[in-house]
Amino acid sequence: QPSATPTKSTATTRPVPTKGAKTSEEGKHDDHFTGRTVAGKAALIKRMGGTDASEAAVARGLVWLKNHQLPNGSWNFDHNLASPQCDCTMPGRLSNNPNGATAMALMAFLGAGQTHLDGQYQSEVRLGLDFLKSNGTPAPKGICYYGNLTGPPTFYTQGLVTIALSEAFAMTHDINLRSSVTGAIDFLAATQHQGGGWRYFPGQPGDTSVVAWDLMALKSAQFSRIAVPPRVFQGVDRFLGSVGSVRGSRYAYTPERKNTPTPSMTAAGLLCRMYLDWSETSPGLRAGVLFLDEHGPDRFDMYFNYYATQVMHHWGGEEWERWNNVMRDHLIQTQLRQGHATGSWDVADRHGNMGGRLYMTTLALLTLEVYTATCLCISAIELRCHCWRRNSGTRYRTGGNRPPRSMNDFDSPVPRIGRMTASFIIPEYVTPSPARLPGTGMIRMATGRWFNTANET
Repeated sequence: QPSATPTKSTATTRPVPTKGAKTSEEGKHDDHFTGRTVAGKAALIKRMGGTDASEAAVARGLVWLKNHQLPNGSWNFDHNLASPQCDCTMPGRLSNNPNGATAMALMAFLGAGQTHLDGQYQSEVRLGLDFLKSNGTPAPKGICYYGNLTGPPTFYTQGLVTIALSEAFAMTHDINLRSSVTGAIDFLAATQHQGGGWRYFPGQPGDTSVVAWDLMALKSAQFSRIAVPPRVFQGVDRFLGSVGSVRGSRYAYTPERKNTPTPSMTAAGLLCRMYLDWSETSPGLRAGVLFLDEHGPDRFDMYFNYYATQVMHHWGGEEWERWNNVMRDHLIQTQLRQGHATGSWDVADRHGNMGGRLYMTTLALLTLEVYTATCLCISAIELRCHCWRRNSGTRYRTGGNRPPRSMNDFDSPVPRIGRMTASFIIPEYVTPSPARLPGTGMIRMATGRWFNTANET
């Protein structure tokens, strides 16, 4: 089971390109991460169940992370290494994995809109990204970021670093990050086991925990317009089938434990299924969401909470409202407010001692930042409805003009607008960089019509 995990923060304006950075058409950055800008964030937070108190908790958490960054730009699971004045308890044991800790901290800043080009933590984010870029090991195919090719079993780190680099690249289009992201993805693709998964070492049979992180990394890279071989996603789908049970509604840690699914692996597996195009009409997904809804948040399993919160958020509806009311308020109430540990959380996770306070704090921040999280999920059924029917003359990269079967059939990602509800169909295909009416939630679709992101009309 895992010992490391990811993170996010808030921006004041869209990033201003500097030397070495580029933007997409019309000088604007991709809109996949619009919810992380100030204009998009306020509306999303209110609509999706966030509050002033939850945002204040995120702000305090980012300050704690800032105060525990090392001079070389990294973070460490043993947070006491960052400052001689630090008296924060519960340090992690993984002091030899700075890449994993740094990636998690960066994910927290990026999730709130803080990048190396914009926001109040530009320096901290830039130093962290530079540390990761300089700590990759060239491999026969791609770049290894979990240490060295014979190092400790920390293949989780490859996924975490890839997520951080990919999100930073997607949010800023800084071309100085592209080769690092491409190298990280190439390494993941080259080391996938024939069974479709990843575990601790390259080529090792997979486990659901590592697979979930690595799939998130692959999807983040895809959103930043980095090509991912379709065979990699097909392999992940095959792996999920080997660990799933009860018609795909429950998931186990490894194929050998298929008949003993756990709540945390079920949450991770369901999120992976969402990434791989399972729609709201899927019996397995519906049954899985029902299981999470009945189970509810777990005060002593933050890893489960992190994944389950994303599943419920993307599902939406009454199930999400019930989940969010409990999860949000619990995290607000349990955040520390005194001393050097202000802004952090005590470890409340069955597997959290390895990652310690930094691990717990980044997971809590990521969970509170879900209101503005990018939905990497898109339903193949909806693609057929609004992309194929309305644009039937379009030729996809699969060759010919057959209806697309998944998001991977497109040269560029198709962003999803609005909640993930069974009745909601986007009027038409959204271009990768749609026009936006400043000061409103309106964006222009590919056909020239306008779509209101505020009320989904």
